[in-house]
Amino acid sequence: MSTESDKTSLGEEIPEDQDPVTYRLGWFFLGNDNGHLTALTRNNAYWALSETCTEDTRKKEAAQRFLKFFYTKENYRSMIQGMYGLPVTKEAIIYPAPSAQQKLLKDYRYADKNTVYLGMQGTASSFLTDVNKILKELYTGEYTVEKTAEEIDQAWDREAQEE
Repeated sequence: MSTESDKTSLGEEIPEDQDPVTYRLGWFFLGNDNGHLTALTRNNAYWALSETCTEDTRKKEAAQRFLKFFYTKENYRSMIQGMYGLPVTKEAIIYPAPSAQQKLLKDYRYADKNTVYLGMQGTASSFLTDVNKILKELYTGEYTVEKTAEEIDQAWDREAQEE
């Protein structure tokens, strides 16, 4: 999840009266039947070297150097910190962030990972897309929390009617 932080880029708290954000969205991981946290991942894009790239030694070496540079701990930390992203590396990546985000990072690190969750099979991808768009409207201040709830309900009703 990406949201404007309540901390400066140096990790210092922004005074409440100077904080430009009205609502902060928060996320948490649910426990499975045994109480173990399960992080749901929807990774639809991956870095890879194409066959064409690997056929050219110079291109292959350049691509490999880029990937090593990109995933160097300090470079990667800067990139994911900029979007409050969750790391995909085996090594833990920690960065200054609001306490809720720090908890999310810790929980994500140790949670079981899964791409399928309860109800996902019955949820149309267009509904998920609509919800992401609606949450963006909330985040940018175009929707109130109440309007967001109404829009999500309407998106669900549209999906139910199309089935």
